[in-house]
Amino acid sequence: MTAETLRKDGFGVDKMFHCFVAEDTDLKKLVGYALFFYNYSTWEGANVYLEDLYVTPDYRHGGLGTRMWREVAKVAVERGCNRLDWVCLDWNKTSIDYYKSKGSTNLSETEGWNLFRLEGDKLKEFSKD
Repeated sequence: MTAETLRKDGFGVDKMFHCFVAEDTDLKKLVGYALFFYNYSTWEGANVYLEDLYVTPDYRHGGLGTRMWREVAKVAVERGCNRLDWVCLDWNKTSIDYYKSKGSTNLSETEGWNLFRLEGDKLKEFSKD
């Protein structure tokens, strides 16, 4: 990943994602971001996928991450999306408990969904006829 790729994909003609950023205006320093994109379910229609929510360590536990997460949720509601999806590593119990406390459902527990990935050379190989 390069800065140029991020600029092109997020801010070019064909945007691949959207992003909220948090800045410490006194220091003129980026301290967090929420990167998301739209996807579509044949069962439920339009959705938002939160790809990454990050707050630098010195700025955590002050509500910044929650505010950015809420802004993504607002976009989803305003755009008529039916759900907001994301993944969380199973060892991150603090975040899992927090997400659940806000009404989120862990689909691994409730529906048994498995997340798969096809990448790199295996993706290229599979894409061939």
